[in-house]
Amino acid sequence: MKHPDSAPGILHLLVTLLFLIGLVIFIHKAPRSAKFAQGFKLFLIIGVLAGLIVFGSSMLEGALSNSFIVDVSTAIHYPFYFLFITPLFGLNYLFDLNYEIFSIIMSVVYLILVIFMIKVKKSRRT
Repeated sequence: MKHPDSAPGILHLLVTLLFLIGLVIFIHKAPRSAKFAQGFKLFLIIGVLAGLIVFGSSMLEGALSNSFIVDVSTAIHYPFYFLFITPLFGLNYLFDLNYEIFSIIMSVVYLILVIFMIKVKKSRRT
């Protein structure tokens, strides 16, 4: 299935770009408390893992579609998909990929945001 929830359009792309710009501004202007920074970094790391989980379980589902255990394990990836991949689904308007490959690319996007957050944190110290 190429697009499980909807076909991406220009509105999806605009909302995704606003979401990404909001995340970058939020990282740059976030409160300087260590507890808040740890929580937000954890959110971004879970975003990285969510992309990997969706990709891995989707690949298993395609390869072993008649197994009950695989069906149960792939049910785990749906919350991760809806919480972390769907907000960035508008970028698929540009890429037009199936959701497995798109989720691994979004994992890289979350990883870039983690690296950006670490760089911002280091620059605040100096």
